[in-house]
Amino acid sequence: MTLDDLKRKIAAGDALLIVGTGVSKALSDNAPTADWLGLLQDGLTRIAKYPEVDGDLHSTYELMLEQARKSSTTNFLITCASTIGDTIKDGSLQRYQNWLSEAIGDLEMTDSRLAKALAKLETPILTTNYDTLIEKALGLPSVAWTDAEAMREVYSGEKKAVAHLHGIWDQPESVILTSADYARILSDTSSQHLQSAFLTAKSFVYIGFGAGLADPNFSRLLAENAALFKHSRARHFRLCAASDLDKLTAEHADDSIEAISYGNSHQDLPLFLERLATARRQLLSNTPGSSVFARQLIVKNVRGNYLFTRQATDYNEREIDRLTIPPVLLRVPHNQSSAAQAAIEEDMEPIRVDATTVLEKKKLLIVAGDELSGVSTALQWLLAEGSMKHSLAPLYVDAMAAKAPKQPLSALVLDAASTARLINNDFDPIPPYILAVDNMRPSSSRIQRAFVENIKTIEADTVLIGCREGDERGLFESLQGSALEVEVVYLGRFGLPEIEALTGLVSSSDTSKVARTVAENLRKHRLHRTPLNICLLIVLVLDGESLGPTSSETAILNKYVLRMIGADGPYVDPRLTISPQNREAVLAELARVMTVAKVGSLGYADALQAVAKYMRSVGWNEQPSATLTGLIETRILRIGAGDEVSFRQTSYLHLFAAKAGEMDPDGFYRDLLEDPLDYAPIIRHYSALKRSSEITLIKMRDLLISNVGVHEPGSRIFSQLELTDAPSDLSRRHSEKEVRDSAAEEEDEEEYYDDTPDDDTVPFPVKRSVDRPSWVHKTDLLDLASRVLRDSDHVPNPELKDEVFILVVRGWGELLDEFSKQGVLDEAAAFGANAMLEAGYFDESSLEDVREALSLLLPTFTIVGALYTCLVSTKLAVNAKNALSTPGFVEDVQGASAAAIFMLALSLPGFGDSLKKIGDHHGKKWFVGFVLAVLGERAYMNQDLSNDDEIALRKFIVQMTGGRHRFRDDAQKKEKLDAFDTKLKKERLLSSPKRLSEGETIIDRLGEKTSE
Repeated sequence: MTLDDLKRKIAAGDALLIVGTGVSKALSDNAPTADWLGLLQDGLTRIAKYPEVDGDLHSTYELMLEQARKSSTTNFLITCASTIGDTIKDGSLQRYQNWLSEAIGDLEMTDSRLAKALAKLETPILTTNYDTLIEKALGLPSVAWTDAEAMREVYSGEKKAVAHLHGIWDQPESVILTSADYARILSDTSSQHLQSAFLTAKSFVYIGFGAGLADPNFSRLLAENAALFKHSRARHFRLCAASDLDKLTAEHADDSIEAISYGNSHQDLPLFLERLATARRQLLSNTPGSSVFARQLIVKNVRGNYLFTRQATDYNEREIDRLTIPPVLLRVPHNQSSAAQAAIEEDMEPIRVDATTVLEKKKLLIVAGDELSGVSTALQWLLAEGSMKHSLAPLYVDAMAAKAPKQPLSALVLDAASTARLINNDFDPIPPYILAVDNMRPSSSRIQRAFVENIKTIEADTVLIGCREGDERGLFESLQGSALEVEVVYLGRFGLPEIEALTGLVSSSDTSKVARTVAENLRKHRLHRTPLNICLLIVLVLDGESLGPTSSETAILNKYVLRMIGADGPYVDPRLTISPQNREAVLAELARVMTVAKVGSLGYADALQAVAKYMRSVGWNEQPSATLTGLIETRILRIGAGDEVSFRQTSYLHLFAAKAGEMDPDGFYRDLLEDPLDYAPIIRHYSALKRSSEITLIKMRDLLISNVGVHEPGSRIFSQLELTDAPSDLSRRHSEKEVRDSAAEEEDEEEYYDDTPDDDTVPFPVKRSVDRPSWVHKTDLLDLASRVLRDSDHVPNPELKDEVFILVVRGWGELLDEFSKQGVLDEAAAFGANAMLEAGYFDESSLEDVREALSLLLPTFTIVGALYTCLVSTKLAVNAKNALSTPGFVEDVQGASAAAIFMLALSLPGFGDSLKKIGDHHGKKWFVGFVLAVLGERAYMNQDLSNDDEIALRKFIVQMTGGRHRFRDDAQKKEKLDAFDTKLKKERLLSSPKRLSEGETIIDRLGEKTSE
C-alpha cells in the first residue's frame, strides 16, 4: 500500500521532491565532484597549493578525510568540510567562488534521462545539491534558500524552478558547507519556518539519497526536520535500491519516512519515476465520468473542516460519504413553515427535498441557510454528488474572492479549473463541469452586479449557489433570464435521524443512544441546532463528558478546543515542553493580534513573529516555529492559500479572542467594549467564560437605555383585535382569513433597502453597527445583550440584572413591532406563500390570504425564535418574576408580550397566572389575544402541567377566545365559553398519550420538526 500512497500523494499535488547527490552523479556520468567526498577531495587537492598550508598540515587534512571515509558517521566528513571550506574562504571570497565554479559549476550534464523523468511527475523539485545540472537538463531557473518568497512559490507550485535548500554554486554566500554555514541557515527564521510549514502539509519524496556517507546534507536535513516529524501527520518517502531497503526501513523505524525500492540498480530509477508519472496521469485522466483530481480537491476541503479527527484517525483517507452526511433540504424555511402552521391551521411538516434528485442538469440551484447552518459543507456535498451523478468535473469558487471588474465569475472559474488541473492555460476549453458558488449575496456594487450577470451566461452544466437565508429572494429575482432553470431550496435543521447518521460516521456502537443524548442536550440547554453544535456534542458525549446545568454554546466549544490542544490528555511537564495551557495562551495572543488588526488571517511570517514576540515577553525558551507548527497540527490553526495562517473555524478565533480578553481585562477587553457590537461574538464568549463580568452587563444596560423605550406600538401586531361573530363552536381552528382580519389595517408599509456592504471577507464587520439600519442595529444589540445577561449568572448584582432583563424584553417587543411596521419580512412572506403554493399546501384562491397572514406571523415567529435562542434560561426565572411585579411593566404591551413568550418557553410553576395577568391588561391586542392564546392552547394540550397551571392556563385561553368574538348577549357568551372550557378539559385528557416529555415545552418544539 505504501507505493499506492505515494502515487496518490503525487497525483493529489500533496508531494515535494527532495533530490540528493545520487541524481547529480547520474546526470554527470559519476563526475567526482558531484558528491561530497569527491568535492572535498578536490578541495583538499586545491589547498595543497596554498602557501599557508604546509606539508604537515595538509597531511593532517588528508588523514581527517581518510578517517571520514572509514567512519560510520557523518561527523568527520562535516568536520573535514568545515576545515577545507574555511581554509579556502580565509584567503578570499573570490578564491572560494572560483573553487565552487570550477568544481561544481563546470560539471557537464551527460545524461538528462533522470532529470526528464523527474519533470514528468509535475511536482515541485527541491534539492540539497549545489549544482545546477537539473536546471540545465530542463531549462528551469534556480532559487536559493536565501530568497524566501521565491522558495515559497516553488513549494506551493506557483513557480516552476529548482529550489536549493543548501545553496547554489554561483551564489557562494548561499552555500551551506561548513559548520558555521549550517548554524547560519538554522538561525534564518524565514527559511526554517517556510520549510516547517510545508513539511506539516506535504509529503517529502527523497530521491538520490542512498545508504552510506555520500551526502551529509541529507543528515543535516533530517536533523532540521526531526522535531517537525513528531508533529506532522504527513507520510514521507525515501526511494532506494532494493539492496538498501531493509537497512533504510530499520533506519526510519522511529520516524514517518517510508523506504520504497525502485529496483535493483540505479539504472532502474528513471523507469520507476516514469511509471509513477504514468500512474499520476491515469489518476488525473479526464475521460468521461472521471475528474479525479478536481474531486479530490473538494474532498480535501471537507476534510479540512472535519471535527472528528480524534475519533476517526483515518479521516485523511476517507471519501466524502464518510466525512459528512447528505444535507436536509426543504422547499420552505423552518420559520416560515412554523408560521404557516398558524396561518393555515394545518399541522404540516416541512416538505423535504431529496438531496440527490434535486441535482438535475441544466439547473441553477440556490441553497440558502442560516449562519453556521453548514451551507458550505452542504454545497460541497451536492457538488461532489452532482459530479459523480452526471460525470462532470466539480469546481468550487468563493464569490467573496471576485476581483475582476469584467466577467468576475469566469476569472474565478478559470483559476479553479487550473488548480484542479483541468486546463493548462486560460485558452484551453474546460471539460463539462458542475459549478458551486459559495457566499453569494445580492449587492449594488459593480463587481457583484457583473458577477450575477456572469452567472447567467456561464457555460456550466449545473450551478449551485450558496447564500445566507434572506438573500435568496434577491438572487432569485436577479437571476431570472438565465439559460438555466432557477430553483431555491433551504437547509433544514438536523433531526434525530441525521444526528444518528453523523454519530455513525465515528462510532459503530450505541449510535441511537448517543444521538438521543445529543438531542436531549440540545433541547435541555436550548442550543441552536447547527451542524457545528451537533458535531461538538457528539464528540463530547462519545468522550464521556458530562455537560453541566449551565452549559452554553461557548462552554461546549471550549470543552472541544481544550481537547484539541491536549488539555484532557496525559499530564505534560511544563518544564520540558510547552503545556496545553501555554498553547492556549499562544492561541489567545494570535487571536488578539488578528482582532486588533480586524483580519481573519496573518501571513506565516507575521504569525510567527507574533508567537515569538509573545514567547519572549513571558520568557519561554521553546522554538516559536515548532510551537506554531504544533498548533497547526492540533487543527485549531491552518495554513491556507498564500501561506496565510488562520483559525480553522471563525468560532475558534472569537473564542480565543475572548480568552485574550480574560488575560487582559483592563486593556484589550476594555478596548473591545468601546464598540461591543463590532466584536459581539467575542463579547458573548467572554461573558460565557467569565460569567461574572459586571462591566459588560453595565455596558449592555447603558446601550439598551439609549435604544429601548423610544418606540411606541404602531403596527398591526399590537393593534386592537377586530371582533368577529362568535361561531357555533369556539374550539374550531382559526382560518388564515381570521388571522388576517383579526388585525386592524393601519399605515402603509415602508420599503426597506439594506445597503450593508457585501464584500466583507474577514470575521469582523467592515461597516460599524451604528451605521446600519435601525432595526439591524437593534437586533444585534438585543442578541448580544440577551446572551450577556443569560450568561452573567455569577454577577453579584441582582438589581442590575433585573434592570437589564426589563430593558431586553421591552426591546424585543419593540423590535417585533418595528419588524411589522416597516414590513421587514413582507418580501419573505410573499416568497414563502408562493413556495407553499407550488408545494401544494393550498390552492391559488388562498394565496393572498396566506401572504397577508404570513406578513403578520413571520415577524412573530422570528422574535419567538430569537428569544428562545438568546435569552430563555432558568437562570433568569427570578428576574422574569420580578419584572412582572415591577410597577408599570405589565402595562407596557411590548415588554409584557416578550415576557409572556419567555414564561411560556420555561413553563415554570406559576406561568399560567403570569399569562393571565398579561391577558387581563392586553387581551384585546392582536398579539396577546390571538398569538399568545394559540400558543397557550398548544401548551395546554401538549405539556406536562401542574394542577394550578393547568387551571390558570385554561382560564387564560377561554378569556382570550371570548375576547376575540361578539356575542348576542351575556347568556350566549357564558354558554359558549362554558362549552369551550369543557371541551378543552376533554381534549387535554385525550391528548395525554401524546404529551411532551417532562420539562419540554411547546416553544422547544416550535419550528424544530423535520420530516423523517
